[in-house]
Amino acid sequence: MGEWMQVTDNRAAVTGSLRWFWQQFPKQWEVTQDEMILHLWSPRGGPLDFGADGLRSFFGDAGKKSILEWDGVRGTLSPISRFFYFAGHGALERGEVNGKGINKHHEFYLHVAAADQAAVGQEYGQLAARPPLALATGKWNCSTDVFGPLASRPNDSRYEAIVDRIFDLGRDAQDSFGDYGWWVFGSGPHYSYQWDEDEQRHYADPRRFEYHTYQKETQLWWNYLRSGERKFFEWALPSENHWVDIAVTHAPMEYRCDWRGGFPQQQTLHFRPGDWSIDSAMHYVRQRDSAEAWLRGGSQFWASYHRTLETTAMAYYLTGDERFNDVLNYWRDYWSDLAGKTSASPDVKPWHREQPWFVAPGPNEAAKSWAEMIRDYAPFTSGLRHQMTQFFNLATLYEHTWDPTIGQALRECADAYLDPDHRIGVWRTQENGPPNHADAPRLCHYWAPALWKYARATGDPRMPAVLRGYFDACYAADPFYEDVGQYSQVHLAYAYYYTRDPRHLRAAQIELNRLLPNAEPLAKPEDLGPRLYNPYAPIRALTAVPRLTWALDAALAEGVKVPPQPPLKLQRSAIALRKHADRELVARLWGYDRRLHVIGPDGQKFRDIGVVTKQYSTDLQPFDRNQRNFEVYLHKVTIPANAPAGYYVFAPKLDLAVLEINDSVASGVLVNATAPIAVDPGESCRLAAAPMREPLQLASAMPKAIQIVD
Repeated sequence: MGEWMQVTDNRAAVTGSLRWFWQQFPKQWEVTQDEMILHLWSPRGGPLDFGADGLRSFFGDAGKKSILEWDGVRGTLSPISRFFYFAGHGALERGEVNGKGINKHHEFYLHVAAADQAAVGQEYGQLAARPPLALATGKWNCSTDVFGPLASRPNDSRYEAIVDRIFDLGRDAQDSFGDYGWWVFGSGPHYSYQWDEDEQRHYADPRRFEYHTYQKETQLWWNYLRSGERKFFEWALPSENHWVDIAVTHAPMEYRCDWRGGFPQQQTLHFRPGDWSIDSAMHYVRQRDSAEAWLRGGSQFWASYHRTLETTAMAYYLTGDERFNDVLNYWRDYWSDLAGKTSASPDVKPWHREQPWFVAPGPNEAAKSWAEMIRDYAPFTSGLRHQMTQFFNLATLYEHTWDPTIGQALRECADAYLDPDHRIGVWRTQENGPPNHADAPRLCHYWAPALWKYARATGDPRMPAVLRGYFDACYAADPFYEDVGQYSQVHLAYAYYYTRDPRHLRAAQIELNRLLPNAEPLAKPEDLGPRLYNPYAPIRALTAVPRLTWALDAALAEGVKVPPQPPLKLQRSAIALRKHADRELVARLWGYDRRLHVIGPDGQKFRDIGVVTKQYSTDLQPFDRNQRNFEVYLHKVTIPANAPAGYYVFAPKLDLAVLEINDSVASGVLVNATAPIAVDPGESCRLAAAPMREPLQLASAMPKAIQIVD
């Protein structure tokens, strides 16, 4: 609508076309007697005012209600959480807002031709507004293995409806909210929408501006490249434009920070030209205030955990626009300056030395590498989101440039985060080890892509063992669901990609089925917020569905079946496994006892049993205690074929589960039901009972939920 205009007379036809014309309002084409003028900021829009009055005017009554004076917060906010909802208010009240650092670009075309070529000019105007897209097929793109485990579209998977529904709802919500304008267009995608009962429409609350999208922009590009569908491109590219125009500081800037390392500390930090400076929640006011320094105080390259250089590189490859390469080169210089530097290096640049993570060593303290300082400054789960994005980005930058200095910085980063001698192969955060947690994989949504990208870019010989150990530990931490991704379960696809271990397929199938309700239409408008809210359905769907679908498709093509559910979940009761005559019995058990106590069919302790035990760690602990180090044991049990037939009874002191058994007959697993057993809704168990004179008595907290079938 309005992207192009043509002026003709008896001599010439002049056509002008501005891409995304109305989305970047106020725009205006003007024709006079001898001129055709394109107004990048229409006089009808009033003055271009980045000051406090101009911003309040831009917000209007709706913005005042839904953002500036939003009353949806309940309870008392902590000093840091206030920034989550109201960052930028202080700067607005002080009048410290001016839009400094923005460098807005526009993409327009002129076509000049003879009058009889007016139709050609119109065609060019339309094509400039909606250019044709030239891309290899999704099938070919995915077959190159450049993107790792990724399913191409179109395909016949019913789970693709999840991706479409989530994407379409998010796009429709942004459109209906009116997320457009000169400095706004391309700022999405967002997630935090509320339903206004009085206005009968959705609006975005202040959290919509916080950009906690957890690498969702990266998923938009990957979805485009696996499908060639314009709808993904038309959201991804404007987002990329926004990030090199509005969200990159093009002039030196200062901003305040109130906290550092969890303690109040007033400080002034700087953005250098070229740095990614997150827009404030106050609607594209430059970020003048921040809460905890780790949130906004480090270079935005590592502190912006929703951004990856993968998107910037792909935008450059697909458009040839040198603005994107300028960003890549900025970070090439930035991280080259850190290669080889430690906390004791005298030549650390001032813009690195002022970062909150930089701490010079004290007397008798060993020096740390720059990567170790970043790691140890935010050694918790929230910090890890930034750190793994940084690790991913450095690998992307190395793959883009093959610059040996960037390669050195990448190796130093890897040395900070890899721990090949540990059972999970990687560094652990504060929430990732005793005394309060298990040293098991966590936040795999970030770890798995970073490990994949690093292994791909470097061929580090340590990585095959690291990856095998890491994914084995993912399974051992939760062999029922492998629910250790936290933001998505995409690690399951990478696990099968690297190991071809079918144990990961069942959890992948479960996760896709869990996500399937997201493919349904909204039952009522109020459901939009929960469907899109940070970070659950959108990031779980856009990230995991294309890759988990790949895993199931790859297994099907290779003739690998999805394993059945475990025969028996955790029970603190005697468990009997039936062995047939002249047949070997092999079972895999998971529980909290280091040693197994086994009784043979003769009622005596059975000793002729093969047991291979591996110790792991899990946050899934017995209901009445925590293990000292959150330990858990995977046992592979083998009873030889020449052992007597009959039932072999395992008598655990703590909970024990049967994960696999090579004899799948119905009576293969029996549980002593005189002790309490756990049965969830939809599950069943078989009770083998001899003829009884007295009624069978069952005690349950939910007796009406039990159905007994003879």
